[in-house]
Amino acid sequence: MGESIHIFSFANSTTNKIIANANTSITIDFNSTELTDAVQSIIDANPSLSEYMKNAQKNGIWDLKKQEKYKHKGSLLFGKYASPRDAGNFVAGYFSASRGVFSPTIDFGYGFYNLSGNNTTRTCINAALFVMAPIPLSYKGVAFVLIGQFGENKISRLSQRAGKQFYKSIH
Repeated sequence: MGESIHIFSFANSTTNKIIANANTSITIDFNSTELTDAVQSIIDANPSLSEYMKNAQKNGIWDLKKQEKYKHKGSLLFGKYASPRDAGNFVAGYFSASRGVFSPTIDFGYGFYNLSGNNTTRTCINAALFVMAPIPLSYKGVAFVLIGQFGENKISRLSQRAGKQFYKSIH
């Protein structure tokens, strides 16, 4: 068998119940490196922030869990097993870590996007309202950190953390 990138790799992100079983359509190909190849191609593209945002958003060309080629398939991701959702969040963490001092801002963006229902328009509106809100700057700073740390669901955060650790291990 093998090891997954984290304990919830094949869990439903809403219920936290394991989904890789006979009652679901997820299949793990223990010999496949398809997700490694997909993530490596995104890393090799070295996208700008705007390019990454455009392509990695819901139903974008880098939204691996929505691509028919990867949908419902688990494979190796740099030596550990992962779902397509894990792979997408892994590359999100890698991308964030690769931006150095801007990493907390990118994490805030991920959390804000998730809290806005993964809707780009709603995220922009909510971000504008957040910036313009008559709230003391110190409170906004606390909110910034909390949204960056906890705006994503637990499973997404774990995959992003694995991507960040991978980035740090090779740089």
